[in-house]
Amino acid sequence: MSIEEINEAIDKEIEFIGLKNQESVKGMMRIKTVLNKAEGLKHCLCCNGWLTPDNFSKNKSAPDGLCFYCKVCNHEQDIRRTRI
Repeated sequence: MSIEEINEAIDKEIEFIGLKNQESVKGMMRIKTVLNKAEGLKHCLCCNGWLTPDNFSKNKSAPDGLCFYCKVCNHEQDIRRTRI
């Protein structure tokens, strides 16, 4: 079973459980996080996507040396800031 298939199965299970059992949902999200990190993926806090590290800009102050937002989300944030 591939990582993508496991992620899909976890998402379906979370959708099925819904808000009924928050502890189960949290546990499944932890499993998903561990699997994706083991696969070498990083989580974007803005779009909530799991992407390869080359989709993130460098940030020396971050623990892993990469920005918290992917390049696309960073660009969108920059556009929003300049419009205001």
